[in-house]
Amino acid sequence: VTMLNYCRSLGYDSFSDFRDAMREYLVYWRHPNERIWNIGEGGKDKGIASSIIDAEKEMISSLATANPEERIAEAASLIISKKRIFIAAHGISSVSADYCMRRLVSIGKDASILTALDYHLMASQISQFDPEDCLLIALAVSPHGDSTVRAVKLCHEENIGIISITDNPLSEIASDSTIALIGNASIKGATNSIISTIAMIDVLAISASARSRNSA
Repeated sequence: VTMLNYCRSLGYDSFSDFRDAMREYLVYWRHPNERIWNIGEGGKDKGIASSIIDAEKEMISSLATANPEERIAEAASLIISKKRIFIAAHGISSVSADYCMRRLVSIGKDASILTALDYHLMASQISQFDPEDCLLIALAVSPHGDSTVRAVKLCHEENIGIISITDNPLSEIASDSTIALIGNASIKGATNSIISTIAMIDVLAISASARSRNSA
C-alpha cells in the first residue's frame, strides 16, 4: 500500500506504470555503454554471449503467448487487403521499419516509410490515398518516439487501419491500433532489442504471402 501511495503521489496509477516509466527513463537517458556494462556485470557467471542469447530467445518464445494465432491471422489478412502500406518508426525502430518495407515489397505489397518527423509532409503523403485502401504499420520499442505516436493518431483520426508492433500494450500506440501485436524488447531491464519486432515482421510477411497464394 505504501509503495502504491508513493507511485500515485508521483502521478502513476500503479507500480507497473511507475516501473515502465523508470525503465524508459533509464533506456533514454543513460549512456548506451553504461547499460551494456550492466548486462556484462550480470553475465559474469554464465558468459555475456550466452546471457544475451538466452534473453533474446525468451523474447521470441514469448511472442506466441502474447499474440494468439487468430490475431496474427487477422493482421496478415489486413495486410493482404490493403493496396498501400505506410510504415512509421523512430530511433532504433527505424532499422525494423526498413526491414519491414523490404519484406512487404518482396511479397508484392506497395509499402513505404512515412516521413513522420515532418507532420505536414506525413499528412500530405497519407492524404493522396483513399483511407479504405491504406494501412499503417507502427513499430515502437520504449521509449516511444513522439513522431510515431503522431503518425498513429493521424491515421486513427483518418480511419486508416493500423497494425502496431510494440513492447507496451498500454501505450497510446497500442490503444489506437486496429490490431496491436506485443513483443518484449527488454534485455535484462538494461537496454532494448528489436529482435521481437523483426521476428513478428517475418511472421506477418510469411503469413500474408501464404494466405495470398492460397486464396489465388
